[in-house]
Amino acid sequence: MKVLLLALLALAFNSAPAAAQKRPDFTGTWIEDPAQRKLPAEERAPSGGKVMAGGMPAVKITQTADRLTLEERFMSQTTQFVYDFDGRENKNRTGAQIHTTRSRWDGAKFVIEGSIFQVTSQGEDSWKLREVRWMTPKGEMVVERTQVDEDGKKRTVTLVFKKG
Repeated sequence: MKVLLLALLALAFNSAPAAAQKRPDFTGTWIEDPAQRKLPAEERAPSGGKVMAGGMPAVKITQTADRLTLEERFMSQTTQFVYDFDGRENKNRTGAQIHTTRSRWDGAKFVIEGSIFQVTSQGEDSWKLREVRWMTPKGEMVVERTQVDEDGKKRTVTLVFKKG
């Protein structure tokens, strides 16, 4: 009985590092595959096709032991988002928007939660944000982004990226 208990304890202690190793490394340059994009039903074309043609701009990701940094270049502007793994609050700005988030690992999925606030000539807006990022067995990066506006309207978009 003692041998079984010791074996179970050893397995429990040795499996913790294995769980941490399951975290994917998102480092690289990623290009969206627009054919795999999933939009809310009201944003799809009547024929069932997608409304938006083309993909998102390429995303360059750098991952260290402590943080994930995303860099997007659109037209002549580069936007950088920083997400610390220790759960501290991050503030990232994109033009009129301020993204205030905290991030964490949930097994092999990277979860970002927080809010987006913007001020434009049309006034102020804010949304709750939840973004979950993971790798498929094919080596694709999936990003599921859910935003909830002040009226409670929920919008979820799923994007699939391939290394470019």
